[in-house]
Amino acid sequence: IGRLVTYKGYHYSIRAIRYLKDKFPTLCVSYIIVGSGPLYKELSTLVCSIGLSDTVFFESDVTESRKQFLLENADVFLFPSVSRSEAFGIAQLEAMSYSLPIINTSLNNGVNFVAPPDVAYTVKIKNSLQISKALAHILLNDDIFESFSKSSFQRSMDFDIKSVRAS
Repeated sequence: IGRLVTYKGYHYSIRAIRYLKDKFPTLCVSYIIVGSGPLYKELSTLVCSIGLSDTVFFESDVTESRKQFLLENADVFLFPSVSRSEAFGIAQLEAMSYSLPIINTSLNNGVNFVAPPDVAYTVKIKNSLQISKALAHILLNDDIFESFSKSSFQRSMDFDIKSVRAS
């Protein structure tokens, strides 16, 4: 969920999906990127060129109810940012409120504070292979998926307005 701009790192998550499908061809995976922006054509071209037109989808101008539907029906939230200009990552909070495990990148800033290790796999920036491995680890291990999901929702409660005001 976000603008289609370079610092969001979508190129790396798209390539991660390609790795995942190559390594686990029977794993049914769909990746939905929500947002619009200047990289739409470039990202669409990448998706087509690596054979993911049936797997990676773009949705822009999404209503709040559609966004909620997508989050409710997701299994994992990818947050592959590549720049420290991604200072906090509010979208991660939204994802955690839906009990989603997160895969983010090691930016050593607010992004990693929001989603600690019991909620998120943090991988090196610009590393599609690590994103792919983290996805496989979560999606193919029910215990890990359940643990991350539970921790994710619990962590989101730390940012509830009442909790924030009390601290």
